Amino acid sequence: MKVTKKSTRSEMVSSILLQRILDGEWAVEERLPTVDELNTLMPASRATIHKGIQSLVEDGYLRSRRGSGVYVQRNTFLRRILVHVGGGRLDADHLFAMAVTRKLEEAMMTADMQTELRLESNSAQLDDRLAREMAQRRFHGVISVQSNLPFQWLQRPEHEKVRLPMVHVGVHNACPSVFVDMNEFQRQALDAIPFGRKILYFARSGDESTGDGFVALAAPRGHATHLLTDSELAKFDASEEVGFRALIQAWKRLDGDFDAVVVPDDVMGKGVAQALLALGQDVPETIQVIVLTNLGVDLFYPVPITRIEVDTTEVVGRAINLLENSLEGRISAAEQPPRVLVKPRMRIAAIPA
Repeated sequence: MKVTKKSTRSEMVSSILLQRILDGEWAVEERLPTVDELNTLMPASRATIHKGIQSLVEDGYLRSRRGSGVYVQRNTFLRRILVHVGGGRLDADHLFAMAVTRKLEEAMMTADMQTELRLESNSAQLDDRLAREMAQRRFHGVISVQSNLPFQWLQRPEHEKVRLPMVHVGVHNACPSVFVDMNEFQRQALDAIPFGRKILYFARSGDESTGDGFVALAAPRGHATHLLTDSELAKFDASEEVGFRALIQAWKRLDGDFDAVVVPDDVMGKGVAQALLALGQDVPETIQVIVLTNLGVDLFYPVPITRIEVDTTEVVGRAINLLENSLEGRISAAEQPPRVLVKPRMRIAAIPA
């Protein structure tokens, strides 16, 4: 906790107590002096001291036991990390973000980091309250999971006054980032499709030279490709519905003239598989489906698919490593932010009985 000229008296009390805890004056599981006893040791009212203690309880340094007192829970520095997740919810429509977020929370518990989870609003705005908390250094660092937080924070004047270590899981040019190498996904997908086939590719816009976003080559060697782009996919709300409706529309427009479908999304791929099943009994046997998914994801697909899997454990490990380097000052703000590519691994999915 950093004390500034604008710090409240309770924050000053918290800072004094925290420093004494970190210095080992009170051991873990040792009872803290009572509020009355502390009142004789520092120039603050009992109410202010109580508020300062409660702040340390909320931060995980102290634990209150009813009828017994307040005890030291930890005596090592705990860094508060904001985990900001894209979208307005964290559910089955956002499997990648959900898997990464859950593993981040688990991994940070063993890395002396306390997570505070916030979900990005549907309007994708960084609201004034959160911006104020960031500017006031409520957090020691930030991990953004497929959200617009890095872009929006860097547009605000507050960011120039506050050095806030930030890592993005996804792609962002202005801060360290960990993201899936979509070009590697494409290479593995094409390797799994027999030469000369016609491909329907559910594409996302991006820069292939940097690996930015989901990228699809317009005409991979030996294949004829039709792309469904961002503008076409944005007509629908839920990921599964996007897959279903877009596949049906493409089928009508192309007269079913394609041999394989490549989809860089778990749930959208499920919608594609359901659409193929709805189109006719023989379709699943003649059209190959390749989907990018999380390693070990338990998602039922109604037709046989090939899964190219991403190990989200590796994504989380890389993100925390980058954040720790940034927190310790080993990544200079003046340098080009590091960008870590995670390459997916392929396996043929087992078909549920």
